[in-house]
Amino acid sequence: MLILFTASSDQALDHLETSVVNEFPIKQSINLVEPEKRHMLNGIETSSVWGVKNGVRLSKTWDNMPEGATVLIYTGGKFAYSAKVNGKIRSKELAEKIWGLDSDNRAWENLFFLDEVETVDIDRLEFNDFFGYDENHFPQGFKKVRSDRLQKRLETHGTIDEILSELDRKK
Repeated sequence: MLILFTASSDQALDHLETSVVNEFPIKQSINLVEPEKRHMLNGIETSSVWGVKNGVRLSKTWDNMPEGATVLIYTGGKFAYSAKVNGKIRSKELAEKIWGLDSDNRAWENLFFLDEVETVDIDRLEFNDFFGYDENHFPQGFKKVRSDRLQKRLETHGTIDEILSELDRKK
């Protein structure tokens, strides 16, 4: 699975810096997580982490996101980071500790933890062409690349990592 999310607003850019580029000290805040969920964070000192708010589409994508999924982060007009999902947890309290609340007093409580965060340089137009999106398509929010589009490319490239390697202008 290939997940896309954007960090474009000032608030999202701050979150990106606070908890993805710089890992968040999870161990210091484990007491904010419900006791029956704490085992999921055992042994994690710090981690890159992102969260999404509740919403039908957002929650469905989050619910179906497996451990090991690849994430691409769109910011500054390009895909600038890639990472692997290494776990997820729902915790409004931990989300509030990490990022506070939005202007509607909502938290980004559907959290997912990231490993192997790397900088990439993937052009939006090349990505769109590669996956068959219209050239005017801009990544927005939090969603997955449609399975049929991804599967078509996996048939010729084998793995998501090989796809990203081809698209990454840094390599």
